[in-house]
Amino acid sequence: MSILKTGLRLTLLLATLLLLGAASLVVLAIDDQPVVTSASSADPAQARRVKQLATRAWRNSSRSQRPTPLIISENDANSLFALLSRAYPAVKGYAKINTAGATAALTITLPQTPLGRYLSIRTRLPAASDQLRFDYVQIGSLNLPGRLLNTLLAPALNLLLGNNEGDLLLQSVRIATSRPQQLTLLINPVADLKQRADRVRERLQGLRSEGPGIEAALVSHYYRQLILVDHQYPDKQAISLARFIQPLLQNAAQRSEYATAQQHNQSALFALALYLGTQRFEQLTGPMLSDELRGQRSQQATTLRGREDLRLHFVYSIALQLLAKQGISQAVGEFKELLDSNRGGSGFSFADLAADRAGTRFAQLATQTPASARRLQNRVGQSINDQDLLFTISSLPEGLTAEAFTRSFQNVESTRYQQLVARIDQQLTSLRVYDETP
Repeated sequence: MSILKTGLRLTLLLATLLLLGAASLVVLAIDDQPVVTSASSADPAQARRVKQLATRAWRNSSRSQRPTPLIISENDANSLFALLSRAYPAVKGYAKINTAGATAALTITLPQTPLGRYLSIRTRLPAASDQLRFDYVQIGSLNLPGRLLNTLLAPALNLLLGNNEGDLLLQSVRIATSRPQQLTLLINPVADLKQRADRVRERLQGLRSEGPGIEAALVSHYYRQLILVDHQYPDKQAISLARFIQPLLQNAAQRSEYATAQQHNQSALFALALYLGTQRFEQLTGPMLSDELRGQRSQQATTLRGREDLRLHFVYSIALQLLAKQGISQAVGEFKELLDSNRGGSGFSFADLAADRAGTRFAQLATQTPASARRLQNRVGQSINDQDLLFTISSLPEGLTAEAFTRSFQNVESTRYQQLVARIDQQLTSLRVYDETP
């Protein structure tokens, strides 16, 4: 009996020590002041740099037969942080590059706690190493040796990505040289890169604790409904997007109860994105349609406010909102417009951005709560036209080159840009469909 009591006491003592240790780590990790106080503002030049960097990295990894250099400037790295902050406003970061390597800092704003509300991470990657390694990692006031993270990183990535992809990832790139504001990565060619990327994406989809709530059976049902609507019109006829949305949500209202309205709306709108947008969204969810259904696509020149491009912006944003948070959907729309403002693009269009935000808002209201889902079903089911989905966009600037955008708006954080976006949002909320009044 005494041995049992002693064992219980030791167990309780060990558990207490572990809890105290964990509490101490939390206290050290959370700060009451941020390390990074502001994020770089996204502009057309940064969007162009990110696109070019991604293109170069993919080309070097997939096409070359020998190690190839990839030059990354400090501006490139901070452009990535700027766009990350647009997608996740709570995240701010920056990078600095010098002869010793690359230093990065990241601050995540948390909900208010008694300990503080900022989680800040600082680290450095030294140059001229055989693979990417960390000199140190500092989380709040907690200092961790780089070798600890280096030891744990590969197994953690292997566990996350599967098939020892973590080892391959870390071994395929290293910092070859570093100088002020510019470093050169040496990238080893990766065999079967596309197939490996597909396997990793499928694995990450399978590891999601919660999927997006889009059910293949329901998506297939609503996809068939869209085909029936399509067949009511002669091929290649220009018809309004509203003529697809109204019967679609009418059917969702008939098939769903109050408690399941969100679920049916979500699947119905994802079917809309596949039918009038692109079936490539299935790459993010896994197969939703049979091969037979996938072979049936719309034959109509479906428009929003008389334009096919606005219809695409609307339905793409619906899909992105269903698959992610609202901030990501809006950031993707802005990123696309920033790219268009560069040479070779169609120019930055606030009309396109308005359609992006309208699609995001539509999907949000369709799935936000049972009440909002049911309310949207009822409003759309009564009657709907283009004027309900998007206001008149004739006064919005379009076709802005990078130079014209910068001259007029500087960047997406400027007061003038934010005022115009706020005006767009105000005009959207004035429309009957987006009004949240019960």
